Amino acid sequence: MDASRRLIACTLVAVALLGLVPLRALAQQQAVVEVMPAEAPPARSTDIYDVGAGVITAARIPFNVALCGLGTAAGTVLFLITLGSAYKASTRAVEEGCAQPWIVRGDDLRPAGAPGIFSRRASETTSGRW
Repeated sequence: MDASRRLIACTLVAVALLGLVPLRALAQQQAVVEVMPAEAPPARSTDIYDVGAGVITAARIPFNVALCGLGTAAGTVLFLITLGSAYKASTRAVEEGCAQPWIVRGDDLRPAGAPGIFSRRASETTSGRW
């Protein structure tokens, strides 16, 4: 009987110690594949679209705050009136005002394929066409 108790005690200790080992250490290690990063696009200087985006962002902030506050208030009132049964509609009311992009970037305003107004060289604009 004494040997069987020792065997059971050793088994319990082993199982308890295995519980402390992270499961990832027991699993087969995955091979690490290093991927070369893609070439970064050439740095573009600031143009009129970037400046305009900054102005638009600064002008929109008070309106975004007001719209987000109204949406949150409407969603809270709707949630309380329906005792939580209209939680999806309440969430949509909050998301309507708060989940939109708050920062406008120059790429949001820049037409597709256009390099920008001030980035043209003089040789490109006077290419012989009238």
